[in-house]
Amino acid sequence: SYNRPYFKNIQDVGGYTRAALEHGQWYQYDDCPRARLFREWQGMVNDTESMMRIMTSNHWKTDPLSENCPKNAIAGRYDLPYQPRSDSDYQACGPVKAYGAIDCKVTSSSLLEEDSRVLM
Repeated sequence: SYNRPYFKNIQDVGGYTRAALEHGQWYQYDDCPRARLFREWQGMVNDTESMMRIMTSNHWKTDPLSENCPKNAIAGRYDLPYQPRSDSDYQACGPVKAYGAIDCKVTSSSLLEEDSRVLM
């Protein structure tokens, strides 16, 4: 999930269209940081373990797509302190909060077929 509405009418009603015009890509379904990260990494998934690694990843310090913000990751973290490089970094990333990626659930069609109750 990008945590952005896909359908245009929901984007409009939810204020995402207006917010994207005012604040840029953060509010755009196709161009928010998580969308760009998923596009870049989707070819690296070949089993449930690799999917779990990607879904729990946060390389905000080294991945330029994260734009120096721990929230801009697949496993976005709002609780990590960071050093904004500029006022615009702080405005884009915002203050530290007690919020973010705390769990991840990954399964596969083969586990479903086996009627497995195991969560990765």
